[in-house]
Amino acid sequence: MTAYQLHLAPEAASHFNQVASQLKEMVRPIPRSITPAGAPRETSASHVHTEIITPSDGTPVITGMVDGSGKQVGRCFMTDQGLLGIENSAFEEFRKVVAQVHKPATVNSVLSVDYIEDRILEWIEKHVRGEIGPETQFVTFLSTCAGRDVRKRKVAIPVSFLTIDRPFCLGAIMFEYLRKDLFDEWESRSPLAADGSATPKGRLTPLRKRYQGVVCCSMEVEGETTRAIQRATTEARMAINVLRFFTPACAVAVPCFYGLMGRTLVPTSHALVFDDPVPDIVEGMETPALPYQIMSEDLKEFERHGWNLAGQLLTTKTKTAFEETVFDTIQLFARAIEAQDTQDKLLYALVAAETLLLRDQSEPILVHLWLRLAFLVELDVAGRREIKELVQDAYKRRSAFVHHGEIDVSPVTLSGIFITVWTAIRNALVVSGDFKTKADFLDYLENRILT
Repeated sequence: MTAYQLHLAPEAASHFNQVASQLKEMVRPIPRSITPAGAPRETSASHVHTEIITPSDGTPVITGMVDGSGKQVGRCFMTDQGLLGIENSAFEEFRKVVAQVHKPATVNSVLSVDYIEDRILEWIEKHVRGEIGPETQFVTFLSTCAGRDVRKRKVAIPVSFLTIDRPFCLGAIMFEYLRKDLFDEWESRSPLAADGSATPKGRLTPLRKRYQGVVCCSMEVEGETTRAIQRATTEARMAINVLRFFTPACAVAVPCFYGLMGRTLVPTSHALVFDDPVPDIVEGMETPALPYQIMSEDLKEFERHGWNLAGQLLTTKTKTAFEETVFDTIQLFARAIEAQDTQDKLLYALVAAETLLLRDQSEPILVHLWLRLAFLVELDVAGRREIKELVQDAYKRRSAFVHHGEIDVSPVTLSGIFITVWTAIRNALVVSGDFKTKADFLDYLENRILT
């Protein structure tokens, strides 16, 4: 397999070498009179504490400092001369250099901010220790490390509370199961215990219970491990939002719990009931969070409503301004679906409508929004009049919550807004390729209104 090659413009490489060399000159001895990690902290943000990371060999290593507010203020490493590092104002310059190096697309597509920060510090440390000479400039060192660590790899992000009857693609994401044979293969390749008597089965059992049979969002991505995970997570989150947009939850304002594992909010109740000195413990979900099922028949229905067009927006790198607007609106509306509280659902749904149908922040909402929604969604006068009344009622309830804290969102109003806004976004998605900008689309709507 050919090693990855990091490409930088010569002038950028020269600049990065220069600023990295300047950072190297900022390295200073770090006082050891720092509060150990885990000790009581003073509340003063100016008081510096150590941040200790323990490697797998069990040897404590001081790698950085945080102040009393938890803000990182330095990075350091141990040498024969003691603890050396960059802290305070020099560390702020260090972070600026990291941001500069990470900015080029050829870098940020494959390397994370943390990776670059670690490599700059590693390059400085190796110079201080004499492990590399002055001829090894930073960009050369970074390129060598990237060639070692960057590769194309499959990343799978588990999804909670979702079941499917077959794998399917949405954009760059494949929705698939973590199958039993994957864990069987893993088990067969795991080494035996040192004495040869134990099998790895016991060690994999907790992982099987947690992940086997779970739906995941997987994709092939090029990058070092942290950056590959970041990119896959971002793509998975956007794909799940598109999936939410097409599922029935978009029309029925009910809780929609499925999402990236560890990032779902399933309300649970916990209580200790004392009928005698020994209490009964009562636990349970406040709302049944049954897995959401998406079947092959559902996918066919999604395709009828523009599923394939949304998938194309997920992958295309050259969206028009209007396609960007439609895609952002889908992502916003998905937050309305995901939200648990009715007032939050209403707010996100209305924000999605405003994002799609208002030219700018100065346009009067109630003058333009209901009219454009009505002509985008309904064909007859009676239906358009209903949308006018629905939008006015929704904004009345929104205002009561935002300005007075009153929570009074009618289920009828919420469901009506959900269906109306969803239909508007879906209709805009279908014609998104016909307009370059939102202004072009709104001009088209204005002409329809005035005709």
